[in-house]
Amino acid sequence: MCHNQIMDLVYLILIILCTTALFHLRNGAIYVPTDKKTVQDIINILDIRPGMKIADLGSGDGRIVVALAQAGAVATGFENNPVLFVWSWLKAKKPGQGRAQIRFQSFWHQDLGEFDAIVVFGMTHIMERLSKKLQKELKPGGVVVSNIFELPNWPVSARTGNLRIYRR
Repeated sequence: MCHNQIMDLVYLILIILCTTALFHLRNGAIYVPTDKKTVQDIINILDIRPGMKIADLGSGDGRIVVALAQAGAVATGFENNPVLFVWSWLKAKKPGQGRAQIRFQSFWHQDLGEFDAIVVFGMTHIMERLSKKLQKELKPGGVVVSNIFELPNWPVSARTGNLRIYRR
């Protein structure tokens, strides 16, 4: 391969990476891992009962989905970043992970009405749209746990650290 071909390949890879990053930022949030204490706080807040269905929107590396499943939930993660999806899918398939599943899809195209609770670590630019979606789809009595970012027009029912808890 000559120098020009190598440079063309490097430019193509950079364009693909930048386009992918912009797509994910527009439709969700950048990947920021949730620390262990916050994951445990989420588990405690949700007071998980066996068979409880919980979704993690933008599930990243799958740590929250796996922890929810290990606590007894039927936990589903929605992740549309291919690298994070594969990483989290592999984690969820390890023995002892409970009923954890990761879907390679955007939660925007999923009816969230089947879930008892939603966990999200979104960003300000998606929370208005998400608020409207959850208002339409979340079943009465459903719980939303949001890390850092607020759901506009929803009253916060409780707070723990950076977590905001909302009830429908």
